[in-house]
Amino acid sequence: MSATTHVDQPHIRQRLEALRGELLQRERRVHHHLTRQDQALSADYAEQAVEVQNDATLYAIGSAARAELAEIDAALRRVDSGKYGLCRDCGKPIAPLRLATLPQAVRCSECAR
Repeated sequence: MSATTHVDQPHIRQRLEALRGELLQRERRVHHHLTRQDQALSADYAEQAVEVQNDATLYAIGSAARAELAEIDAALRRVDSGKYGLCRDCGKPIAPLRLATLPQAVRCSECAR
């Protein structure tokens, strides 16, 4: 019996694809800003310091988006292979409520603790 029998597979794929699209869009916006495609650094040194400090935050946001994209892509591969919804550690089904909250979850609540 496939793990995806207890979840609506087309719905979960749609949800994962939507999340993936949002993350790609976020990553593009961050890259756009970090590469200063709209405007260069300010000529004012104090303003430059603030802009560079903001860049550090944006870099962290971009890194988090890339990490989550990798998780989403892995979840989509699990959907394709029929292993979506099974805990990586114990092999038991992950609760549908957990998957609804965190669709890229790889562990059941017990193993995640």
